[in-house]
Amino acid sequence: MTLINSFKPISVLISVPCPPYGDITGGLADFLVRTISGGWPGTILKYDRPENKWPMVRNDQFKRFVELSDCDYTLLIDSDIVPPANVLDMVKNKVDFCTAICFSWQFEEPFAVCMRKDPKGRDGYIQDVPSGPPGLYERDATGLACTVISRKLAEKFTGSFRDILDGQGMLKRDADFDFCERIKKVGYKVHVDTRFICDHRKKIGLRRINDLLVGGQK
Repeated sequence: MTLINSFKPISVLISVPCPPYGDITGGLADFLVRTISGGWPGTILKYDRPENKWPMVRNDQFKRFVELSDCDYTLLIDSDIVPPANVLDMVKNKVDFCTAICFSWQFEEPFAVCMRKDPKGRDGYIQDVPSGPPGLYERDATGLACTVISRKLAEKFTGSFRDILDGQGMLKRDADFDFCERIKKVGYKVHVDTRFICDHRKKIGLRRINDLLVGGQK
């Protein structure tokens, strides 16, 4: 009797914004080289590098995923993120939207961008990091700094990223939170997988470090 292996590998497009949006971190470069050259069990990997400014680069990531690839999922990774080595295992959740835990400095102190709606919170959200065992949880909003998106979801929302401004032209809600809000309205779920925690690194040139050190010695 001949046994036929019916397992179909999951194809994933790894999408990382490149200059002029910004250089990538050394940790992310190491992840890309190791993962793309070495492969990841159960997946077929492709790589893309859209170039644009925020938030248009998100639209470019979705458009290139939908129009230029035949992949099942895309893994969005921002250029200043260092993902855990096993972050591609998020694809195994087989959900339309799943993000790793990422941190932000936008609210005066570092915090995990894992939110639920609350009218008393800033921009209508407050932080709500799951306290249970590591795994998959549903929340109202998160960033997309390290996120797996299904083709079905990307096809429906390609070209729709935008920052929401108030009447004075000030930022009211950023594109990532707005995206989460809109996909929930049509029945998709925002998932956070607490098994995967990313480092969020800001960059500074070596010349600037040298200037600071030399200047401090004078």
